[in-house]
Amino acid sequence: MTSPSEVVLSVGFNFGEPMQAPGDMHALAERLGVPVIALAPRGVGGGIGLECPEVGGTGGPALSQSDAAVTAAFTEGVARCHERLRSDGVPLEAFGVDDLVADVDALRSALEIDRWYAAISYGELSRVVDAYASISGNRIRAAVVDSPAPSGADSFALAGNGFSSSLRSLFAECADDPICARRYPRLETRWHEALERMGSRPLSASVAGDSVEVGAARFVRAVRAILGGGFDVVPDLPRIITSAADGRLHPTLTSVLASEPDVCLGHRPICTKPGFALGAYLSQACPELGGRWTGVDADPLYRDVFEASPYAAACEIWGVERVEPAPPPGVPTLVLVGDLDAWSRPEWFDRVIAVRGATHDVAGSSRCVFELRNPWIADPTMKPDPSVCSEEPFPDWD
Repeated sequence: MTSPSEVVLSVGFNFGEPMQAPGDMHALAERLGVPVIALAPRGVGGGIGLECPEVGGTGGPALSQSDAAVTAAFTEGVARCHERLRSDGVPLEAFGVDDLVADVDALRSALEIDRWYAAISYGELSRVVDAYASISGNRIRAAVVDSPAPSGADSFALAGNGFSSSLRSLFAECADDPICARRYPRLETRWHEALERMGSRPLSASVAGDSVEVGAARFVRAVRAILGGGFDVVPDLPRIITSAADGRLHPTLTSVLASEPDVCLGHRPICTKPGFALGAYLSQACPELGGRWTGVDADPLYRDVFEASPYAAACEIWGVERVEPAPPPGVPTLVLVGDLDAWSRPEWFDRVIAVRGATHDVAGSSRCVFELRNPWIADPTMKPDPSVCSEEPFPDWD
């Protein structure tokens, strides 16, 4: 084998999503000044793809249906997909995090690299980097995880806690901003007034030609979707909340509802990325059910909304067994989290850099992160300086 090479591994995004586009890889390599290799997650795209076309009919907004009806149609499609793949002899257990870890090392060996110069990941696939760094620490020099999912955590049970925490950050940032505080002096109170109103009497609107009822649960999921970074509308949240408290659905909210598949809204951070393979997602996410942090503190409404995720129901059908998480990684790791992110919270991690005003995918929304991340990869013994993001513009509150 060659001597240690300066080659960076990009593990990717969230479960079930395809590898990074070539243009993104080229831009990353230019910023870092070293070659970048992307992992093509198994089960997504070429080879054995775990797409589930049987679920295609339940992928649209379908907002005229109740949450229960959407879940029932979704799980029926998942059951048909599961039956087809099993009948074809596809081993659904062979597409999990541990299998991706094996792929990472097989790729390193095939490239004749002694160790990866660094590994970078975003979202749920950070669990692959964590596991690889724990098991093969001598094969990786440093790791950067952006908006990570805690290894070994039940994401569905943890969701309510994460949402509660992100709301607290939202209310605090509005209170600290002179313009937001003047326009919305009682934002947290208005939030609870909105939930109480919609809990007893859902609001109605026309969305994509359908008459839609938005109760408290659907409203919570829509706001979590906005805090997931899939929309550039975080500054509209104070007005969305106060409008709902006054009995009206803000046009921005109805646009969010119309653009997201209702089965995914608020349950996955990004719902419309091309190439998503539902079967791969389930094979990777379902083994985490029942993991640590189950039952952590959260508002009962939020806990009920997210623990009743249609994806959690699909996991009961998918039938892959729970796996024990790897121990914490033993290599230098830089953790980047947006303090408004409802999927990844600063308090869940040690030695974390929290970027104020950022949501999911910090590097995609806060350019200052490059000034912090790139020098650290060159020298992971240095202490990262979070002050480089202190001038990052906060949301321009509507």
